[in-house]
This record gives sequence, structure tokens and C-alpha cells, in this order.
Amino acid sequence: MSCQRHSHYEICTSPCQPSCPFPDQKSPCPGACVEACVCDKGHVLSAGVCVPAKSCGCSYQGRYYKPGQHFWADEACGRLCECDTTLGMVTCHEASCSAQETCTVVDGERACRPISHATCTASGDPHYRTFDGRRFDFQGTCVYQLVGLCSQQPGLVPFKVTVQNDHRGSKAVSYTRTVTFSIYGITLTISREYPHKVLLNGQLASLPLDYNNELVVFLSGGTAVVETDAGITVTFDWRGRVSVSLPSNYQGAVCGLCGNYNGKAQDDLTMRKGQTSKNGAELGESWQVALVPGCSSVCQGAWCQACSDSHRKKYQAQKYCEMVCPANSHYTLYATGCPVTCASLTSLTTCHRACSEACECDEGYLQSGDTCVPVRDCGCSYDGQYYRKGDVFYPETECVEQCVCGENGAVSCQKAKCRAGETCKLVNGMKGCHPDGQGKCVASGDPHYISFDGKRFDFQGTCVYMLAKVCDDDKGRLTPFSVTQGNEKYGNGKVAVTKSIAVAVYGYVIYIQQKVPWKVDDEILNLPLYLDNGRLRVTQEGRNIIIRTDFGLTVLYDTVYYVEVIVPSTYKGKMCGLCGNYNKNNGDDFRLPSGRKTNSVDDFGKSWVVDMPGNVCGGCGGQCPVCEQAKATLYGKSDSCGFMSAPNGPFKACHSKIDPAAYVSNCVFDVCAVGGNKDNLCNSVQAYTLACQSEGVQIQPWRSNSFCRELH
Repeated sequence: MSCQRHSHYEICTSPCQPSCPFPDQKSPCPGACVEACVCDKGHVLSAGVCVPAKSCGCSYQGRYYKPGQHFWADEACGRLCECDTTLGMVTCHEASCSAQETCTVVDGERACRPISHATCTASGDPHYRTFDGRRFDFQGTCVYQLVGLCSQQPGLVPFKVTVQNDHRGSKAVSYTRTVTFSIYGITLTISREYPHKVLLNGQLASLPLDYNNELVVFLSGGTAVVETDAGITVTFDWRGRVSVSLPSNYQGAVCGLCGNYNGKAQDDLTMRKGQTSKNGAELGESWQVALVPGCSSVCQGAWCQACSDSHRKKYQAQKYCEMVCPANSHYTLYATGCPVTCASLTSLTTCHRACSEACECDEGYLQSGDTCVPVRDCGCSYDGQYYRKGDVFYPETECVEQCVCGENGAVSCQKAKCRAGETCKLVNGMKGCHPDGQGKCVASGDPHYISFDGKRFDFQGTCVYMLAKVCDDDKGRLTPFSVTQGNEKYGNGKVAVTKSIAVAVYGYVIYIQQKVPWKVDDEILNLPLYLDNGRLRVTQEGRNIIIRTDFGLTVLYDTVYYVEVIVPSTYKGKMCGLCGNYNKNNGDDFRLPSGRKTNSVDDFGKSWVVDMPGNVCGGCGGQCPVCEQAKATLYGKSDSCGFMSAPNGPFKACHSKIDPAAYVSNCVFDVCAVGGNKDNLCNSVQAYTLACQSEGVQIQPWRSNSFCRELH
């Protein structure tokens, strides 16, 4: 038996549980005990939900009303009442429906309901159609107000809908990427980044979703539908079509790209300050409410002109309109607008959505989030949210209770506490115990190492070494992984550079080698690559290959010169290898596999060999190259390695984050060792560039025709 929040299961309990509005009232309760969910201590039933005993609602003419609930006391909607918890009673006053409303009963509830609705849409590139029917195009890629309440008119619920657009392939066109809906003090985000899910106040949620009986979100034909008690409906299909429907009581009270909804299409191109715009671009720019990196409010490119007849015919071909359905579903032209899901096997409300073409679950399957599953694999509904079977979640504000959605829709919860190195917060929409920091180890150039704890050293061995490895998995609580680094001779043979990286995690081995296609378990694969249901991701960004895991491990290799290993703070004191033990003490980083400390860099490096392909594993010994002072001075100048530390140079924004001195010193060593080779100079500067960008620093353009020509 699945019990909701603030309640628990009892096999034999009284059939008459304490309930609002009079939880302390004792009355005879005949009948045998029953199996049921019982409110936790200090909580009582209020309209079927367990609430704190002190937050009961009101009793009025034999009916129970929740705290703050408004209702009409007569059949003509002439007397409006409210359950006022501050007074502990129902208060009423004379009222009436507005001229744009009528008094009706729908789904058993009497209310003032609008006599009509109007819809504004943005679709495709985006092409806008206002509430009053005005059409215009606008290709801006920033964040814009689609519609919001701009009037102090009493009785209207404040709200705002914004959209963020982005380019897809061509800079001449843009499409809606994210829709944000603010109402009832919450923010709901529907983004292409999270298909078939939404963000509620930044937290990822599966559908359907019910917030406080005031707002519901559900899937209808592959489109997210948001319906509110205020009569406002917002839809977004996660591809490019967004719509907002408003009831007639909002006429003349809204503003934004959707116009003012006053029945006059001719004044819909009104800008924020009241002037009339000349075109859609000017209108859109005036309703810009936020910037995103690289965004623009103008169309860019030769294709901003109208589509020709020949292009129209080309793209009207049937081959562009195929609908591919996921597993355990099929295409249908007339799917119900309110499909039955695992979270809503029965519905008490009337479906107001029209039929539409969609992918419908096969017989014997139900929609569970974004997939169709057998009925036996349905998840759980808990506190208005749906969770798939196996989902782990934290229902409280802090991570003091962890719940799991189990078999037969049953949710089991237990007390929880974040471990050392963790804090309770939202990360990528998921609330949980997440690392409160990270450690970074770098190997660049010849290789010059910076351990997790900041220890700097040089080691020129040319074998395969254990760069970083989990040596203590904290009794199975940490995911084990290892990162090995293969070095090879370079230049005059007395120095070495990284030629390969291998990452072993989740049972996979990802192998990346200089100028060779990347492999997973000896199989050559194209990128991007998503393994183990997305827990392991391999992507290419520029010339960098980046491996990321769901627990926070990141390994970057530029396939030339630079390697970066980032581990979350939960691994403090649990690591070993050339990157050290990550215990915030760089004085003990030179530990051998046995745990014994050494002061010899060569002994330390040689001890972590994992493969010896006939090379020198112990470093350069007494034959390490030394740069003459005159050459060191030459290569340290601002037209060479010193370029990175120039006070007013392109890297000045990074100096406060990452001291360039070590990178300049490494650069001088490497360039000197290979007789001034310009490629080494550019690779050294590129290494500092990557380190800065990893810290989120925006550096200025540094390549030119005379210095490290631009990459092509």
C-alpha cells in the first residue's frame, strides 16, 4: 500500500481518523479496525491529505473548505466567501462575475468562468500570431516576454510567460528552445534540454504533475499542456511550437509579443514603452527581458528573405513529415487529448483537449513519464508528482528524508544525511546530496603535472602510468574508476608528451589516442556517445575529447598536449596515482602504491607504471634537459611564452583565477627542449587556454596570422 507524504501504513487502525475541521473532537467510532494509511503524529486529514493539525480549514453550512479557499455561497455568484485561517472562520462579501464571465458549475464546482478564450502562438522560425490575430516573424535568440499581466485590474491572477529561442544549424532562423511560466509564486520551465519533463522551481519533474490543486501539467500528443485554475493554458511541444490561451477576463490586461488582447489587431505591435514598432524585429527587441551568451535580436544571414515557391514545393514533400514512434507505441491520427497514464488510471475531471495525431501506447502498456511500460512496471504518485519505478527522490526542502519508488506504486522513505564533502542542492534539476566542490589534476606538455592538491612536478617517463585511481571506495559508496596515461618520446628524445588516455568506469574502457579514432572496449565509435543510459558520456568540443559521468568525474584530453582529470569532493582522501591522494595536503602526494612516501620524482613515477612497451619508465634520471639562461630569457618574453602573463594581454581575466607563472615556466622548458619549436609554444598557450576555460573564464582572442595562426 502506497502512503502519501506525512502518513504511514498500519495493518490495523481505527476507521475514524482525526480530521479537519475539528481534529480534537472525539466521537463514537463503531466498526472493526482496518488496514490503512494513517497520518503521522501531529498531522490530521484535510480533504484527503495529511496536514499539520494547526493548519485546518473551515466548516461552513456543513461543508469543509481548505485554508484560503474561495467559494460562492449562492447559485447566482453574488456572495463570495473565503476560509480565513487568521480569523478561524469563513468571511463573505457581496461580489459578482465580470462582464466577460458567467456563473456556471463545471466538474462539481461553481465559479465565474470566461465566456470565451483567445490563443497566441509562436511556431517554427518563430512565426507569431497574437491573441487578436496579427501575424509577424521575429528571429531573435535572447529571452523575450511572450505575454504577462500588465494591469492592476482586481481579480486577475498575475502571471508571465517568457520564451528563449536558439539557432539550429543556420543563423538565419531560430526556434523556441525554452518556455518559462511564472504563476502562483512558482516558476515552471519547459525546455528542449529536458524532453517530456519540466522543471518546477528548478527541480526536474516527470509528468503528469499536480501543484497544489492549482496547476497541472500533462502530456497530450507529445505536447506539454499546463492548465491552471485561473483559466490560463500554456503548451509547448519541445520542438518549436508554443501557445498561450487566455480567458476573456484578461482582455485588455496583458502585454508582450502576443499583444494586448483587446480585439484590435492593428495595435498589437506595441512596444514595451507604448510606441508602435515598424516591424517584428523592433517589437521583439523591445520585449527582451534577459540575455544568454551569444544571443542576438536580429536575423543573421542571406536566408532572412522570404521562402521562394521552388523551396516551398521542395519542403512540402511527404518524406519530411514522418512520425517515428518509440518502443511499445504506435501512430494514430486521433489520439485522445488526455491519455491514460500510470499516474492517472482514472480521472475525475472532464478532458478539454481535442484529439490529435500522436504516438499512443500499445495495448497492455501505459505512459510512464516519457516511455510506454507494462502496467506492472508503472511508477508512483507522491505529493502531486509522478516518479518512475526505481526513482530516488528527496521530498523535503533539505535532504533529511530519501524516498524510493518501488513495486506496485509503493513509496518507501527513510531518514537521510549527506556525507562529508556533500551538500543538499539542485544540480541539473535533480535535488540530492551533491559534491560541494571538486579537485583538478593537470598533465600538460613534457608532462608537467599539477596534482589534485596543487603539487607541481615534472616527469618524463615514456610508459603507461596510473594517472588517477580510486584506492578506497568508502565501503562501496563511491563509484570506482581509473585513468591511465601513455607517454612517448618527443623532440630530442629527452622529453615526453601524452600520446594516449584510457578511462575505465562502469565496466567500460574508453581509449583516446593522438590522431587516432577513439575506442570503447577496442571498438572504434563515432561521437557523441552515450553509454549506460546516459551515466557515461563522451563528447567532442573543438579538438578536445571529454568524458563525463553522472557522479562528477570529468576527463579532458586535447589529443595533443593537455590532460585534465576532475573528481568531485566526495573522493577526498580516496585517490592515488600520479595525481596524488586529494587530501588537501600536497606534502604527501609522492606516495608509492604501497603507501610509503618518497622524495624522488623518478621513483614515484616509475612506481605507478601499468604497462612497459620497451620504453624508459623511470623518467630522464640525470639526463633531464636544462635550458640555458639566455634561451630561457628569450622564450620568456611577451612575444613567446611570456605572452600568457602579459598584464593587458588576452589572458588578463584569467590571472586572478589561475596563476600563469607555472604555465609560462612549463612553456619555456618545453620550447627550449625542442630548440624553439613554434608548435610547442602554441600547444603550451593552448594548455593555459583550456585551464582558463575550465574555470569558466572568458578569454580574448589570442591567435593571429603572426602568432599561432587560427585553427581551421
